[in-house]
Amino acid sequence: MVDAAVVHAPVSSRPEENIDQFQRPERAPIVAEIEAEHGTPEENPAFWREASPINARWRASMDTTMDFFDRHLR
Repeated sequence: MVDAAVVHAPVSSRPEENIDQFQRPERAPIVAEIEAEHGTPEENPAFWREASPINARWRASMDTTMDFFDRHLR
């Protein structure tokens, strides 16, 4: 049995930072599709804030600790 686990993901809680790091350099077509439907972070900041996984932290069904660096909580 496992009593605890530590998971590390080198990603941001801010979706636009992940797109900039992973999709934009590869010129992934999904970036244009997302921005066409929802706008850029500058055009539609509310959408991009709500898309953050940090908003799901309150729905955890078990004891959970999530650590985020301050720069991601702007």
